[in-house]
Amino acid sequence: SPEVVFEHGRILSVDDIEQGYVAIDPNGTSVRVRKSTSVMFPRRGPDYTETVKGKKNDDGETDEENIILLPGHFEGLWGLTIDRRLFKRRYVIDLGSSALPSMVEIDVFTGVHGGLVVVEAEMNSAEELRALRADPPDWFGFDVTDKREFGNVWLAQHGMPEGWWELANT
Repeated sequence: SPEVVFEHGRILSVDDIEQGYVAIDPNGTSVRVRKSTSVMFPRRGPDYTETVKGKKNDDGETDEENIILLPGHFEGLWGLTIDRRLFKRRYVIDLGSSALPSMVEIDVFTGVHGGLVVVEAEMNSAEELRALRADPPDWFGFDVTDKREFGNVWLAQHGMPEGWWELANT
């Protein structure tokens, strides 16, 4: 059968991510630990980080601090994240400098969150963000930016939202 092939971008990295939340404050602040292992370069070994994230401001920006952890420190903190974990494979794709956005992260969730795929695009300005949200590429799917049930903190705490497919479409 006939087919056509389109070049869609360049994969910059593919990582398997295990992340859990040590602390989650109702105001939106969280403390996360993450083990990230490169699928493209497995000999490099995993990276371990702790991230403290603040609440999102009105422009959708979040203050965050990342701390590199030693494997033993990660394992100690990982034990504090039981029932607040998620697992995913992340693809970082360069769509080209003329594209808006020029780079995206595609998270393909596994485990209890299997079936969920999220595209995240970080923009250079609030204006670019507004433009993207007004006219996203069709392949992005539904904008769930403002739906807390699709945030990593919520997913790690509560699992997949009931009726998640319908919820994403509203």
